[in-house]
Amino acid sequence: CLDTSMSNSSPAFIEWSAEEVGEWIASLGYPQYQECFTFNVVSGRKLIWIEASNLPQIGITDFTHIKDITCHIRKLLRIQDPFCKRSISKPPRDNRGMFLERKSQTGLRANALQEEDMSLS
Repeated sequence: CLDTSMSNSSPAFIEWSAEEVGEWIASLGYPQYQECFTFNVVSGRKLIWIEASNLPQIGITDFTHIKDITCHIRKLLRIQDPFCKRSISKPPRDNRGMFLERKSQTGLRANALQEEDMSLS
């Protein structure tokens, strides 16, 4: 399994290539979807934006698989599952969510951003 630990407050998966994301998906028990992620160039930075509504667009249409893969993505991102009694719209963003959104971008500012910087806002 690929390293998902934190280094310098930056999640290791941020640096994953599309091939590494595909390997991670295969390691979850979904080798049939590895090519969906590599063909669509879903890198670690892009993985931050993947949610259930995006998966059919890249070729994953089994609802049970969609639920499981998005659950694994949320665990990887260390964000909470939406509450069952809440609206099915996007859950509210917390500091971690905002950090990941900003970290998904490229450039000197995004690369230098640390999670602690978000808690100061």
